[in-house]
Amino acid sequence: MKIAIFIFLTLFASITSSSPLEKVTLQLGWKYQFEFAGFIAAKEKGFYKEAGLDVELKEREADMDVVEAVLNGQADYGINDADLTLVKAQNKPVVLLANYFKRPALVIISKQTLLTPSDLIGKKVMITEEQLRNSSLALLLKAFNMTANDFQAIPHSFDAADFIRGDIDAMSAFLSNELYQIRQSKTPYNIIDPSAYGINAYHGNLFTAYSTAEHYRQRTQKLIDASNKGWEYALSHTEEMAELIYNNYSREKPLDALLYEADIIKKLILPDIKTLGSVNTNLVLHNFDVLKAADLIDSSASLNGFFFEAAAASKTPLFSKQELDYIQSLEKITLCVDPQWMPYEKIEQGQHIGISADYFNLLRQMIPTPIELVPTSNWTQSLAFARQRKCDLLSLVVATPEREKDWNFTSPYLNSPLVIATRTDELFVADIENVLNKKLGIVKGYAFAELLRNKYPTINLIEFDTLDEGLNKVAQGELFGFLDSLTTIGYALQNHYIGELKIAGKFDDKFELGIGVRNDDPILLAIFEKMVNAIPAAEHQTIINKWISVKYEKGTDYGLLWKLVAGIAVIGFLLLYRNFVQAKYLKEIAEQNELLLKLSITDKLTQVYNRAKLDDILQEQFDLYQRYRRPFSIIMLDIDHFKAINDTHGHLTGDAVLTSIADILKGHIRQTDILGRWGGEEFMIICPQNSAESAAILAEKLRVKISSHHYKHERRISASFGVAQIGDGMDIEQLVKRADDALYQAKDQGRNRVITQRA
Repeated sequence: MKIAIFIFLTLFASITSSSPLEKVTLQLGWKYQFEFAGFIAAKEKGFYKEAGLDVELKEREADMDVVEAVLNGQADYGINDADLTLVKAQNKPVVLLANYFKRPALVIISKQTLLTPSDLIGKKVMITEEQLRNSSLALLLKAFNMTANDFQAIPHSFDAADFIRGDIDAMSAFLSNELYQIRQSKTPYNIIDPSAYGINAYHGNLFTAYSTAEHYRQRTQKLIDASNKGWEYALSHTEEMAELIYNNYSREKPLDALLYEADIIKKLILPDIKTLGSVNTNLVLHNFDVLKAADLIDSSASLNGFFFEAAAASKTPLFSKQELDYIQSLEKITLCVDPQWMPYEKIEQGQHIGISADYFNLLRQMIPTPIELVPTSNWTQSLAFARQRKCDLLSLVVATPEREKDWNFTSPYLNSPLVIATRTDELFVADIENVLNKKLGIVKGYAFAELLRNKYPTINLIEFDTLDEGLNKVAQGELFGFLDSLTTIGYALQNHYIGELKIAGKFDDKFELGIGVRNDDPILLAIFEKMVNAIPAAEHQTIINKWISVKYEKGTDYGLLWKLVAGIAVIGFLLLYRNFVQAKYLKEIAEQNELLLKLSITDKLTQVYNRAKLDDILQEQFDLYQRYRRPFSIIMLDIDHFKAINDTHGHLTGDAVLTSIADILKGHIRQTDILGRWGGEEFMIICPQNSAESAAILAEKLRVKISSHHYKHERRISASFGVAQIGDGMDIEQLVKRADDALYQAKDQGRNRVITQRA
């Protein structure tokens, strides 16, 4: 018996262990090299296999667009070297699964005299078309109001030999790749880094198409987890992985180049302080908003559906594979609303607001395709646009036989009773049949106009373009009452007609409001039906509580209620006024504090940083150097013969010269450089992430600007410069002394020159 059980368990184990692996394709961003060591390790060390995956790692061809390859189904997943948020900003349905490089890797390497993007104008720049579209380099050029037409764009050879020979002036490059070849050749170079201009990018991104992320959630999560394990192994065994890549995958790079790349990659990934593969969603969203605020990407761009949530891996997909593929194929979905139907909805300054707007903000998070508002002036126009297919959706609509000719309808997600608003001196209306002979108003095009006329052929119904127009007629006595939903009437009365109008009756008929979907698109209907049904009850309640607080009359005496409402309104007004006054004073205090802070760190005469602030920044840069080995240099400059200027022309002229030179310096340093007045006629410039050689080039540029400037007192003015770079075993005091010594060497050698103090 025991033998039989043993045989059964052995056979069962062999069967289960030989279960077929799920085949997936991972498209790499370039050739086999250490940049992809984590994925290679996950395959070679069996992490993918343990997860039940058979992963094919595909090299990228030179002219391949990795994003399009994944979206077109040529690969299941991809590694994107550019900033994936820029791809998403173009309404492409990509989902970020994991991010590995926490520092930007893509830069421009230029000749040593080319310091800023503006210096590239008219030059030969080797760069790819994809980088000109979807990278931090594209944003950098846009920030400087430059396009590819401003320089000669050369097709990329992905070989630094072109730069080393001098055939080109600059090239896009990865810090871990081409820079090794340039350094080996000892060719002078400068690095133009987008992050130095406030443009942060996220490289080394594992991504997929939205339909894949939704339909294969568990598989996707397994791929992420196994890839993270692979990177953990690769970064702990760099020499082993470099040899494995060299021996088994590619010998395009020599082993020492792979080891150099491994060292740079480790500094970009920061495994000691960042979780491998983690995505800081708040930081990504913040940077995305910064790019929109700077007009570097479209202000309407959205990251809805961009992040893959780990918790989602255990959920059943909301959509079928067909639905996912379809919604992903749409460039956008257009939406029409009622522009004057608060609190349900309104178009205010081009923005959709109200209850339905809050619901659609939830729906936008469920799909990758943007839902765009089509502005209209009234509900009648919205209906006309919908019939003309200018709108794919109507946000809030009641289904009627007439509308079914053009539209399908989701299940209602809002409902509200039909009520009547009258003047306050009218009696309670128990049944609409009691007032069929009265003049009653309703908004033109509303479903209830059709329904009421069918139900009560004798009803005296007058249509108006807007609710306010009709309620004004009631207030003036030209209409007996106005019909609309409890929600809408209650909102209008509370905000505009207290003491004039009241809700005099509530009827059994209800506004049952769903989404109208064009009836030639059944897949779109199925998608929005699922989305409406997926809204959690708690979200429904939150939205309703935000907008609705309505009471209606249940009897003939409404006086006490209105007195109560008026009393509450007075108290509320007093509280609001008190809060307004407090907010005003708090704002003034904040402004004063901000002014005091500015005064405490700013030199009063030149309006640049003072000595105390420079000391703080020097300490910050020194801490970054000690922790991350991030280099920086400083420039000290002193105005030549400044005492003679004061003695000859007076101190007011001397002050004007100091101010002019401060303005010259401010106008010609990098955005990331820090300028301050060190004391008297001496200034300091702190250059983060800059070598002494690059800082010396900047100093020479500033020296020329100062000596060629025309000053009001018609005296030629020059300055002497000293440059030094932080180095091992050096503290801040020693760094400043080196720069100061270099400055006085420049003075001793005849002034109006730049001297660099070598470490």
